[in-house]
Order: sequence, then C-alpha cells, then structure tokens
Amino acid sequence: PLDFQGTEEEQIMFTSNGQGMGIALINCGAESKFEFVVFNKLKNPSYNNLSFEGVLNFYKSDFKLIYCQITNNQSPAALKVVESAFVISGCVIKDISADIFNFNSSAGTIANCIFMNCAGNGITLDGSSAELFNSTFNSIGNIGLNVGKSAAVKASQIRITGSKMAVLSKDLSEIYILNSLIEKCIVGIEAVQQSNQFGPSSVAIAQTKINEVQNPFMADAVSMLIVD
Repeated sequence: PLDFQGTEEEQIMFTSNGQGMGIALINCGAESKFEFVVFNKLKNPSYNNLSFEGVLNFYKSDFKLIYCQITNNQSPAALKVVESAFVISGCVIKDISADIFNFNSSAGTIANCIFMNCAGNGITLDGSSAELFNSTFNSIGNIGLNVGKSAAVKASQIRITGSKMAVLSKDLSEIYILNSLIEKCIVGIEAVQQSNQFGPSSVAIAQTKINEVQNPFMADAVSMLIVD
C-alpha cells in the first residue's frame, strides 16, 4: 500500500508535461491513503502490453482519498476502482478529458467533492454500492451519475448542473436521491432496463428541485421512478 500525507500548506504534487503516468495498485494487503495530494497532467499508466484505464487505479486495493485534486488528465478515466472499498472526501476533480470515476464491484462513500468540466461521465458505478453526500457536478459532458448492473446508490445534498443527463439508473440498479438540485440539463433522471441479463431499474427522489431541465423524468415500461 501507499501512504502519501501532505498538508493544506504543503501539498504533495505529481505533475508532468502531459506524458507522465499515474498509479496502479493491485492486490494490496492493507489500505492506501492519499491526503492533500495533487495529480496534474497525468495519463493512465501502461507497462509492456498492460494498460490501465485511470490516472489512479485500484484493483482489490482499499483506499482513501482525502482533500486530493485530479486535474487536466489525459486518460479514459481519472479514477478506476475494481473490487475495492473506498472513502473519497473533500476532493476536486476538474478538466477531465473523458470520465471522472469508474467503479466496478466496489463499495464506499463519496462526500464533499467537486466535479467539473468533464468530457464524459461523472461517476459510473457498475455492480457497486455507494453513499454520495454534499457534492457538486458542474459541466459534465454526458451523464452526471451513471449507475448500472445491480448497483445501489444513496445520494443526498448533491447538485448537478449543466450535464447532458443528470442521473441514469439502469439494469436492476436502485438510486435514492434526497434534498438535492438538478438544473440546466437536457435530461434530468432516467430509469431503464438496457440489458436482458438484468431486470428493470428504479429511482426514488424526495425533497429535490429540478430547474430548467428539458426532459425532467424518463422511464421505460418496466422500470420505476418515484417522485415525492
């Protein structure tokens, strides 16, 4: 495991001219921790014929990202997580060339984060579970919160502004959204079944404002969307 602990006054910097590579952790026996670390202008690591998707990659390796920044990356994702437990808090992820976070078969919490200026999706969770709290998505090119393959998400006090689609639940996934704001998006919330391997999906929202959204709610014939 890795342990990088900076401070607000003395942050740890990983930066390059755009050719420097990120980090991949595989089968770590203990939790890694990154606190006050900046990852700037990095691309996804590769070695011989092995290439990773994210600037930061965690495969069966639990981790914490606290007050970190990932900016100006040149990779398919800023963060790729597979079969790992995670805590992400107080982070700023901005100016991302593709997707921000991709989670597969993982579980954890994301709190007090800012995601902005992303060309692809914001947070994608496949077969994963997460609690998302007090976080902002601004100018996401595709989907702000993209949940699929029997994933489960509880989100509260989130703000999604200027995305093509704010929230998508698909393929037996469940999303609960409380006390949040969605505005200036083309599509607000959609629940669908896209694959025959899975079942219908569901979204339930409460105490949530939706402003200036062209299509606030969309669902297919088998999925469920509950608005309180």
